Amino acid sequence: MKKKVIRNIGTIVSGDFDRGIISGDTIMIEGGKIVYLSSEKEAQYTPDDLIIDANQCVACPGLIDPHVHIGYDDYALMQRMVGFMEETLLTGTTTLISEGEQSPGLPRFYENDSQGVKAQAILAKKVYDNYRPGGYLKVHGGALVLSDGLTRQDFADYRGWEYCRFPGTRYSSDPTVYHY
Repeated sequence: MKKKVIRNIGTIVSGDFDRGIISGDTIMIEGGKIVYLSSEKEAQYTPDDLIIDANQCVACPGLIDPHVHIGYDDYALMQRMVGFMEETLLTGTTTLISEGEQSPGLPRFYENDSQGVKAQAILAKKVYDNYRPGGYLKVHGGALVLSDGLTRQDFADYRGWEYCRFPGTRYSSDPTVYHY
């Protein structure tokens, strides 16, 4: 398997607040994982590997956008979703976290519609677990919009939820819905 070798990097940012900048000018990737991060002088690769000249650019971990509202198709109320998601890759964003999905025909808010929010979250989770816009973007879809009427059983029915809207939003007047 060919390695991807990114050489001639100006600065490597670790992504770890305490570690900051990493010394080195070369990153090698094999099988989708970083296998080497240091000096090109010590790197072992061949001319057959994919060699990318970074031209002294900065290399840093992908950015995370923790608050987006996505849809299931190429249409949403304000913009074309697939195009929007693919364009985030151009700005260094590699992960999106949805705070609730939007699509044509779905109500904007789900007040007192516990089954609607549950169905929406399950569908979005299944869609984005199997789809990577642009081939690389990771989307955490399926945020559960907390609504009056949700029960402990609703949370137990689908353990795929990683994210929920926070208490204090207009979607639920009962703070006990958040404690399950």
